Order: sequence, then C-alpha cells, then structure tokens
Amino acid sequence: MGFGAADVAHDVIYVQVAGQKSWEVRGTSRPHPMYRDVERHTEPPEDVIRAGIMSLGDVMHIPRGYWHTATRVGSGDGYSLRVALGTTRLNHLSDVVRVNDMFRTDLEGDGAADPRLLITGLSNLAIGHHPANYLADLRATTPAPRLMPYVSAFGPLHGLAAVTEFERAITSTKDAIAVVAVGRHLTFASTTEGAVRTMLSGNPVDVIGADDTWTLAAHLLKEGVCEPLTVESFSGYIDLVPTVACSNLYSLSA
Repeated sequence: MGFGAADVAHDVIYVQVAGQKSWEVRGTSRPHPMYRDVERHTEPPEDVIRAGIMSLGDVMHIPRGYWHTATRVGSGDGYSLRVALGTTRLNHLSDVVRVNDMFRTDLEGDGAADPRLLITGLSNLAIGHHPANYLADLRATTPAPRLMPYVSAFGPLHGLAAVTEFERAITSTKDAIAVVAVGRHLTFASTTEGAVRTMLSGNPVDVIGADDTWTLAAHLLKEGVCEPLTVESFSGYIDLVPTVACSNLYSLSA
C-alpha cells in the first residue's frame, strides 16, 4: 500500500457513498504547506493518525498537507465509491492586486512599472484590505457557480432558487432592506423583506400571484442572484429540500 502525495493546497472532505474503503492517514511533513511552497513536501511521517474502514455514509475530513492512502484490501466485496470535496485557500492580497493595472505591468522594458509606486501601492492596499475583512469580502463578491438565464423556449417560469456560492448578506432598516451577494449591492423597500428573504433562502420558491411578486423575482434573476426554475428543473429539488411559496410581497407560506 503506497502513499500518494498529500493534498498540499487544500483540505478535503471524503464521503463514502457506496461500498467500503480502507484508509490510513498520517500527519504533515511540515506545518502549513502550500501548493507553491518554499520546501518540498515529499516524505510522509511515520506516525499513523487514523486507520480504519469507511463504510456507506461515513465522512472524513483531511486537513491540507496530511498524507493519506486508501485501498480495497480487507474492506469487503464488490465496488467502492466515494466523493471528494476540496476547499481551496486563496491568496488574499494577491487576489486584490490583480485588478490593478500597475501590478500587472512588466518590471523592465518600455512602460515598466516604477518600483517605488509598486511599494507604495502595495502598502496602501495591505492597509486598506485587512485580513479580518477577507472572508466578508469573499462572500460578498464571489460570483454564482452557475448562471442560467430564463429562456421562454424552455417553458413557463415556475419559480426560482438562489444560487450564490455563500449565504446572502441581508440587512434591514426601517425604510429598506439591503442584499449583498455575487458582487451586487441591491436595495429593496422594507415592505418586501419577507418575500426577499424567502426568494433568497436557498429553497426552491414557487412564485404565484401578484405582478409585483413576479417583478421582484425577475429582478433577482436579472442580477444573477437566483436562477429560474421550470417544471423540469424544479423536480431536481424534490425530496431534497422543502419547497416554499411566495404569493405576494407581504404574505408567505410554506
């Protein structure tokens, strides 16, 4: 049983969905390894942290850099199937500077960037983008993983569902409700709060009734916060999450 290279850059969650698998997990060769690192991460340590069988329904989290191997030996007959979910780590400041033309300019040749301006600009960006704000910025600006526009040829619009990568940030005041998601900052009248929260709940929403409810739904679709659901796509949610109904801007029902 040989060890493969550890998932250096990210954590992994394994879910056993059929059969069994025999696992062995060891620690890291060095702390906090990264994909582009200063040292090679090639030799697994001797100490075994976990060894055992994963069966149907078992879930295991392996932090980045931990060595692990899996085999079918001694883990039952038939086939084995697992799902792996990786969580990547982004480079906070390097993601910020990419949007600035100055930091994408060559360091030499015609039109080369002034090193003094680069240093000053990087310092200002570091001060203005505190690491404590990183996750909030990430959740607010990450685009939806998929965006399917409403096309009438696919059939009448049956409803909608939120498709943002992270939970939507919704704040309300006496006069308005604000939504921050997928790089959008949307503002609605406070009287629509119930409908907005329902449409952005993540559940499939059956939109019925008044024209103003459809107007709100159409706006969320246009901004890319939600995707349209036809009768066919609606069926993909059956028995997975409950369906909710939005009959008007003020009255909601489950």
